[in-house]
Amino acid sequence: MRFSVALLFPLLVLLVLLPAVACGGSDAQCVIDTDCPLFNRCMDQQCVPLGGGDTDSGTADSGVTDSGTRDSSTPDTGVDSGTPALGRGTVHLLQTPNPVMATHTMSAVFTTVGTSDVCTVTDLSPCIMTECLFAPPPSTDGGTPDAGMVDAGTPSFPSAGMITTTGGMVDVSVTPAANGLYPTTNGVGLVFDGGETLTMTAAGEGIPAFNGNVPAPYSVTVSEPTFMSPPLSIDRGADLTVTWTSVETEPGIVAVVLTGSGAFMVTGTRSVTLACTFPGADGTGSILASHLANLPGGGATGSLTIGTTNIERITESGWTVDLTASLIGTSDTGNPAIAPTVYP
Repeated sequence: MRFSVALLFPLLVLLVLLPAVACGGSDAQCVIDTDCPLFNRCMDQQCVPLGGGDTDSGTADSGVTDSGTRDSSTPDTGVDSGTPALGRGTVHLLQTPNPVMATHTMSAVFTTVGTSDVCTVTDLSPCIMTECLFAPPPSTDGGTPDAGMVDAGTPSFPSAGMITTTGGMVDVSVTPAANGLYPTTNGVGLVFDGGETLTMTAAGEGIPAFNGNVPAPYSVTVSEPTFMSPPLSIDRGADLTVTWTSVETEPGIVAVVLTGSGAFMVTGTRSVTLACTFPGADGTGSILASHLANLPGGGATGSLTIGTTNIERITESGWTVDLTASLIGTSDTGNPAIAPTVYP
């Protein structure tokens, strides 16, 4: 059943489609996916949230056509006519533990309906696979259109103004740049212990003001796989079992995120992210070999990240916004459960 993961758990790692923007300059946040934090990928040198597929929701919408008679009888009160979908957004607070000093980041990204992307999203319950194909760079003749895109990318990215997270130990905010994109806010120290109600409030700009609450997740300690000897060699032909413990019976949704990048069209890149979610109370979860087989092999490299996350979805004036709080787990080494990977 489509959307089965979304129906069972409060979280699907969500895909927000970012318009193509000109690359380069000091604003670049990343080069490849592994430069970005948990639940993010690198798109046009910006770290943007991953996630579940809008394409799946299209199937559900088509199923509603049978109710067309009732809709036609009351067209003025229909949800579609009253609140047309304008776009989607994500606000993400991510905390990373560390024996020496914890860190946190806050990010936000919004996109209007109909924005194109070089990535496709596939539901592989309990996983979501995001595959991005980056064609080889153009010849020198392609420099002219690239330069022309700079002006087009500057003026009009949707923004909700300053967004602030309160309810934790400290308040954290992100503020859009002049072009509407949100530079990631980086900080040192803890924002939450777990269980707090975090409130995310947007002042409003082109996107109307909004606010909502999301519970802070609790920490988990990962015992399997072991992080003792990175890079971790991931066998794509066998199931991958993940085991964790927590002082809380309901720590939140446990997310296991694998990334991998390999060659595409000789000089291009194929980037795959496999994001799988499991109920935190289960203490264990397995990723099927058939799902892992989608990751690039032949010695391709990537990363493994394991953590907890909670998400609350709100709607405001045609905008759907996911408010997300995440906490990277602790590995068997006592360090954050993040490691480079290799796929033989």
